[in-house]
Amino acid sequence: MDGNLTVLWLNHFGPENPRGTLNQQGRLVDDSFRSESTITTIWKYSDSLTLTTDLNFAHDDGFSANAYGIAQYASYTINDMLTFQARGELWRDDKGFFVAAFPGSLDSLNALAGRPNGSLSLFPRPATYGEITLGLNIKPTVPGPLSSVMFRPEIRYDTTLNNARPFDNGRRKNQFTIAADAIVAF
Repeated sequence: MDGNLTVLWLNHFGPENPRGTLNQQGRLVDDSFRSESTITTIWKYSDSLTLTTDLNFAHDDGFSANAYGIAQYASYTINDMLTFQARGELWRDDKGFFVAAFPGSLDSLNALAGRPNGSLSLFPRPATYGEITLGLNIKPTVPGPLSSVMFRPEIRYDTTLNNARPFDNGRRKNQFTIAADAIVAF
Protein backbone atom coordinates (compact mmCIF):
# COMPACT_ATOMS: atom_id res chain seq x y z
CA MET A 1 0.00 0.00 0.00
CA ASP A 2 2.95 2.28 -0.77
CA GLY A 3 3.82 2.81 2.91
CA ASN A 4 0.34 4.14 3.75
CA LEU A 5 -0.54 1.30 6.17
CA THR A 6 1.01 0.73 9.60
CA VAL A 7 0.07 -2.05 12.02
CA LEU A 8 1.43 -2.03 15.58
CA TRP A 9 0.81 -4.71 18.22
CA LEU A 10 1.73 -3.93 21.85
CA ASN A 11 1.51 -6.30 24.81
CA HIS A 12 2.05 -5.66 28.50
CA PHE A 13 1.91 -8.41 31.11
CA GLY A 14 2.98 -9.21 34.64
CA PRO A 15 1.86 -8.63 38.22
CA GLU A 16 0.26 -5.19 38.53
CA ASN A 17 -1.65 -5.06 41.80
CA PRO A 18 0.07 -3.24 44.70
CA ARG A 19 1.41 -5.27 47.64
CA GLY A 20 -1.40 -6.35 49.98
CA THR A 21 -4.24 -6.11 47.42
CA LEU A 22 -7.23 -8.33 48.22
CA ASN A 23 -9.91 -9.34 45.70
CA GLN A 24 -13.67 -9.42 46.44
CA GLN A 25 -13.33 -12.84 48.12
CA GLY A 26 -10.58 -11.57 50.44
CA ARG A 27 -7.82 -13.50 48.61
CA LEU A 28 -4.38 -11.86 48.34
CA VAL A 29 -3.84 -10.97 44.66
CA ASP A 30 -0.78 -8.70 44.72
CA ASP A 31 1.22 -11.11 42.53
CA SER A 32 -1.63 -11.99 40.15
CA PHE A 33 -0.97 -11.82 36.44
CA ARG A 34 -2.48 -8.98 34.40
CA SER A 35 -2.19 -8.66 30.63
CA GLU A 36 -3.10 -5.88 28.22
CA SER A 37 -2.91 -6.06 24.44
CA THR A 38 -3.48 -3.40 21.78
CA ILE A 39 -3.43 -3.65 17.99
CA THR A 40 -3.34 -0.27 16.26
CA THR A 41 -3.81 0.06 12.50
CA ILE A 42 -3.17 3.40 10.79
CA TRP A 43 -4.22 3.86 7.17
CA LYS A 44 -3.28 7.08 5.38
CA TYR A 45 -6.13 6.93 2.89
CA SER A 46 -5.17 10.20 1.20
CA ASP A 47 -3.12 13.33 1.88
CA SER A 48 -6.10 14.71 3.80
CA LEU A 49 -7.68 11.64 5.46
CA THR A 50 -6.09 9.28 8.00
CA LEU A 51 -8.04 6.42 9.64
CA THR A 52 -6.83 4.72 12.82
CA THR A 53 -8.36 1.63 14.46
CA ASP A 54 -7.47 0.44 17.98
CA LEU A 55 -8.42 -3.04 19.22
CA ASN A 56 -7.85 -3.60 22.95
CA PHE A 57 -8.06 -6.50 25.40
CA ALA A 58 -7.21 -6.60 29.13
CA HIS A 59 -7.39 -9.44 31.69
CA ASP A 60 -6.66 -9.63 35.43
CA ASP A 61 -6.27 -13.14 36.92
CA GLY A 62 -6.68 -12.09 40.56
CA PHE A 63 -10.05 -10.42 39.97
CA SER A 64 -11.10 -12.74 37.07
CA ALA A 65 -11.89 -9.60 35.07
CA ASN A 66 -11.83 -8.95 31.32
CA ALA A 67 -12.28 -5.82 29.25
CA TYR A 68 -12.15 -5.29 25.51
CA GLY A 69 -13.04 -2.68 22.96
CA ILE A 70 -12.55 -0.94 19.67
CA ALA A 71 -11.90 2.71 18.90
CA GLN A 72 -12.04 4.32 15.46
CA TYR A 73 -10.34 7.64 14.72
CA ALA A 74 -10.59 9.82 11.63
CA SER A 75 -8.40 12.86 10.98
CA TYR A 76 -9.18 15.14 8.07
CA THR A 77 -6.65 17.86 7.27
CA ILE A 78 -8.43 20.94 5.97
CA ASN A 79 -5.30 23.06 5.54
CA ASP A 80 -1.90 23.62 7.21
CA MET A 81 -3.58 25.26 10.19
CA LEU A 82 -6.73 23.15 10.74
CA THR A 83 -7.40 19.40 11.13
CA PHE A 84 -10.81 17.95 12.01
CA GLN A 85 -10.72 15.00 14.44
CA ALA A 86 -13.44 12.42 15.15
CA ARG A 87 -13.36 9.41 17.45
CA GLY A 88 -15.86 6.68 18.34
CA GLU A 89 -15.34 3.90 20.86
CA LEU A 90 -17.08 0.85 22.29
CA TRP A 91 -15.64 -0.66 25.49
CA ARG A 92 -16.87 -3.63 27.54
CA ASP A 93 -15.80 -3.99 31.19
CA ASP A 94 -17.23 -7.37 32.22
CA LYS A 95 -17.00 -6.80 36.00
CA GLY A 96 -16.68 -3.03 36.39
CA PHE A 97 -13.01 -3.56 37.29
CA PHE A 98 -11.07 -1.59 34.68
CA VAL A 99 -13.22 1.54 34.47
CA ALA A 100 -13.44 3.46 37.73
CA ALA A 101 -14.99 6.64 39.04
CA PHE A 102 -13.08 8.43 41.77
CA PRO A 103 -15.51 10.54 43.78
CA GLY A 104 -12.99 11.25 46.56
CA SER A 105 -10.07 13.61 46.06
CA LEU A 106 -7.49 10.90 46.86
CA ASP A 107 -9.30 7.87 45.40
CA SER A 108 -7.13 7.60 42.27
CA LEU A 109 -3.97 7.61 44.43
CA ASN A 110 -5.49 5.10 46.86
CA ALA A 111 -6.38 2.79 43.97
CA LEU A 112 -2.80 2.90 42.67
CA ALA A 113 -1.49 2.09 46.15
CA GLY A 114 -3.97 -0.77 46.66
CA ARG A 115 -5.77 1.05 49.47
CA PRO A 116 -9.57 1.28 49.75
CA ASN A 117 -11.25 3.92 47.60
CA GLY A 118 -14.81 4.82 46.66
CA SER A 119 -14.66 3.69 43.04
CA LEU A 120 -15.56 0.01 43.39
CA SER A 121 -18.31 0.64 45.92
CA LEU A 122 -19.78 3.31 43.66
CA PHE A 123 -19.84 1.29 40.44
CA PRO A 124 -18.88 -2.39 40.78
CA ARG A 125 -20.92 -3.74 37.88
CA PRO A 126 -20.46 -4.78 34.29
CA ALA A 127 -20.93 -2.08 31.68
CA THR A 128 -20.56 -1.47 27.98
CA TYR A 129 -19.54 2.08 27.18
CA GLY A 130 -19.94 4.13 24.02
CA GLU A 131 -18.16 7.38 23.26
CA ILE A 132 -18.03 9.96 20.45
CA THR A 133 -15.59 12.87 20.36
CA LEU A 134 -15.37 15.69 17.82
CA GLY A 135 -12.48 18.13 17.87
CA LEU A 136 -10.04 20.31 16.01
CA ASN A 137 -6.27 20.57 15.89
CA ILE A 138 -5.40 24.22 15.36
CA LYS A 139 -1.80 25.06 14.44
CA PRO A 140 -1.60 28.85 14.06
CA THR A 141 1.34 30.46 12.32
CA VAL A 142 3.37 31.85 15.21
CA PRO A 143 6.93 33.11 14.80
CA GLY A 144 9.86 32.30 17.06
CA PRO A 145 10.09 29.69 19.79
CA LEU A 146 6.33 29.01 19.82
CA SER A 147 6.22 28.08 16.13
CA SER A 148 5.07 24.55 16.99
CA VAL A 149 2.12 25.42 19.24
CA MET A 150 -1.13 23.50 18.73
CA PHE A 151 -4.56 24.05 20.35
CA ARG A 152 -7.05 21.17 20.59
CA PRO A 153 -10.64 22.00 21.57
CA GLU A 154 -13.12 19.09 21.67
CA ILE A 155 -16.58 17.99 22.73
CA ARG A 156 -17.15 14.45 23.94
CA TYR A 157 -20.27 12.39 24.65
CA ASP A 158 -20.02 9.30 26.87
CA THR A 159 -22.80 6.82 27.60
CA THR A 160 -23.41 3.28 28.77
CA LEU A 161 -25.25 0.88 26.52
CA ASN A 162 -26.91 -0.86 29.47
CA ASN A 163 -28.54 0.56 32.60
CA ALA A 164 -25.27 1.27 34.41
CA ARG A 165 -24.95 4.79 35.83
CA PRO A 166 -21.24 5.58 36.23
CA PHE A 167 -21.45 9.36 35.75
CA ASP A 168 -22.30 12.19 38.17
CA ASN A 169 -21.56 10.03 41.24
CA GLY A 170 -23.74 7.16 40.00
CA ARG A 171 -26.78 9.25 39.03
CA ARG A 172 -26.46 9.35 35.22
CA LYS A 173 -25.83 6.95 32.35
CA ASN A 174 -24.32 9.63 30.06
CA GLN A 175 -22.40 12.89 30.07
CA PHE A 176 -20.98 15.60 27.83
CA THR A 177 -17.48 16.97 28.31
CA ILE A 178 -16.05 20.10 26.69
CA ALA A 179 -12.28 20.33 26.90
CA ALA A 180 -9.25 21.97 25.36
CA ASP A 181 -5.52 21.70 25.65
CA ALA A 182 -2.43 23.29 24.18
CA ILE A 183 0.74 21.52 23.08
CA VAL A 184 4.03 23.37 22.74
CA ALA A 185 6.86 21.35 21.24
CA PHE A 186 10.43 22.45 21.94
